[in-house]
Amino acid sequence: MSATGELQNSAKVLTSDQLTRLEQAKTAKRPVFIVTEQEALDNEKAGTADTKVWHFKANKVRDFAWASSRKFIWDAKGYQQGGNEQPFVMAMSFYPKESGYS
Repeated sequence: MSATGELQNSAKVLTSDQLTRLEQAKTAKRPVFIVTEQEALDNEKAGTADTKVWHFKANKVRDFAWASSRKFIWDAKGYQQGGNEQPFVMAMSFYPKESGYS
């Protein structure tokens, strides 16, 4: 799941390994896979009736977008533009294995 804004309930929707990777991505030099290709493949194969509710919050935005797929590979990297006086952002990418990038 991806959406505009900041994920508010990561501890409820991510595994402990994914939470650790998300934290590592904040200071990593290169993007970190939050959901690996193997995890995405496993998710794609295993159907489930379970549901998860993802909460996002975004301040001062005009447009909102979201996407969801069990096939998503997810990578992320923290970015501090222009020093500490600028907001910290997480650059994130979501894509299926068919993209050829992993």
